Amino acid sequence: MRGDSCDPSPAAEPARPREWKAPVAAVARGMLPDSIIDRDKQPFTLPITAMMAQGQPLHDMVGDLVLPAAHCGNLFNAVHVKSLFERQTSRPTNQTAELLWSILILERWLAVRGLRL
Repeated sequence: MRGDSCDPSPAAEPARPREWKAPVAAVARGMLPDSIIDRDKQPFTLPITAMMAQGQPLHDMVGDLVLPAAHCGNLFNAVHVKSLFERQTSRPTNQTAELLWSILILERWLAVRGLRL
């Protein structure tokens, strides 16, 4: 039996994704191709790089919240963060977008809780 979802200890049994998928697969069999039903689980990822492109709301949010970094500014070199933002604006990459996304999420998490680092 798996531990409670709030329990930080490892689960007693290893996770078996195919077993979790079995009830849905059984219902969908015959309605969807077997190649879809039988494939491995696929990760869900957000298109952060596209969402952070210049002219998109997330780009402006990063500029407004991450560059001043009012709540987590002591953790990061402001010059380097600004450089990352400029690089993402001129030559977007997944890696740079994910770094800026991580800083944005930390900044928002701290702000909502009224915390500063």
